Amino acid sequence: MIDAERHALIRGRIIKMLAKEYPNGMDLALLRRCLANINIPLSSKDLYAYVTYLKEVGYLGIEVKKWGDESLEYAKATTRGLNFIDDRLTEPDPGVMRDE
Repeated sequence: MIDAERHALIRGRIIKMLAKEYPNGMDLALLRRCLANINIPLSSKDLYAYVTYLKEVGYLGIEVKKWGDESLEYAKATTRGLNFIDDRLTEPDPGVMRDE
């Protein structure tokens, strides 16, 4: 599998995981562990790059939740992300692939 296809597939799996949690999100540490459980081990840096891409194309949002000095970043699928998963977009982003 070429790198571009692999990256697109990983992005698709990320949005698929988050779509299953909708309307809730998932903190990035848990998302990283869930991906590792399906044989997609990523560094925090790589996960953040994928999540940033998905945010920029409108498939997910990122929210920071704080409790005193602690904070967690949550990723949450948007309605556009859900429509991508449901194959309802007329022009889906070419950098994200569904794994049918």
